[in-house]
Amino acid sequence: MKAKESWWLSTFYSFCIQATVRRVLLQLQNSPRSELAAKQYLQLAVRLFATISANYDPLMRDYASFNPDTSAKGSRVSDFRDAQLVIQQSSWASKGIDCSAIYLMQLFDDDWSELAADDIVPIYDEPIPVPELSSPFADPCVDLDSLGASNWAQDFGLYQSFSPKPYRPSSLSSMESVDNFTRITFSLPAADTKNHIPQERTLHTCDYHLCTVPSFPTLAGLKSHLRDHAENVVRQWKEKQPSRCLWARNCKSKAIFKTERIFRTHLENVHISPILCTVKDCQHRKPFRSRYDLERHITVFHKEASASYLYCPCTKCDQSPIAFIRKDKWLLHIQTCHEDTECPFDDCPGGINGDVCLTHSDVVTHIRKDHWNDGKKQAFT
Repeated sequence: MKAKESWWLSTFYSFCIQATVRRVLLQLQNSPRSELAAKQYLQLAVRLFATISANYDPLMRDYASFNPDTSAKGSRVSDFRDAQLVIQQSSWASKGIDCSAIYLMQLFDDDWSELAADDIVPIYDEPIPVPELSSPFADPCVDLDSLGASNWAQDFGLYQSFSPKPYRPSSLSSMESVDNFTRITFSLPAADTKNHIPQERTLHTCDYHLCTVPSFPTLAGLKSHLRDHAENVVRQWKEKQPSRCLWARNCKSKAIFKTERIFRTHLENVHISPILCTVKDCQHRKPFRSRYDLERHITVFHKEASASYLYCPCTKCDQSPIAFIRKDKWLLHIQTCHEDTECPFDDCPGGINGDVCLTHSDVVTHIRKDHWNDGKKQAFT
């Protein structure tokens, strides 16, 4: 860029006059500051030449309406002159061009008829802010000869290599670049897209009996609100501890909470983020005290959702049931329904020699410690 190669300038301008710039300029026509904004967008590439000079902010300069100081040293004069040559501003008056917007209309060969035919919804309610120009000149046509212009453009073949061609008209709702390199869409998202959020959102309501807030649009907002209620309930509980849950009419628990930690766990699992059974068509609607209770509920009432079955290891067992979901029920069955003093599992030293387990209680303890996984394996055989 600093070298100001002609190929770089031509390539950069070819990108600047693609669908993005054109789309913005078309929408700016209805803005009272459209002319000023059009100038600023027109000089997107030209302004970059000022970055090689550290004397001023390039964003405060518009080379289409600024006369350089010919006495200044450095690159300011040459940058300005080169920019004027690129857009051929010295010939604007003879061509009937009196502003940047007209230049763009001719550059794109567009009479704005496409804008009227396409119902465009502006993206922004407010016009795009543009910095005020620091130049007192409105839109001068600078005589390049008075600046001591050389044949810089002819030497680099700029006029031959850079010749903006009219933009091929296409639908404004789905613009494509001239070379079909990319597609740029500025229209608002459709109402029924994949991630569309329905206008009628599900409202989340607070079940605290003294709450006056009707509903919340998001679940996160509701939980934050419920935690505020929980802090008030904890303060009330501290005055009466130990006590039942003070979530008043909405809490069905009859437990007496002796510590603050247990009480806060109850509030979190039952009232703030209720732990509910997620198995389809489950009739149990009440929250569980803990995730362990939920897991136990699933294993007991939704056997198809659990693979942790425990079978009685006694092959001659005639008691019912012989398959168990819960470990405590499985061990209770072995303890109460069988009186063996040998381990019933095959290939176990306790069952072969009888020198490991002396009593039935020893057998139960041995099974609990050494055959927990063996009991599970039998469920899959």
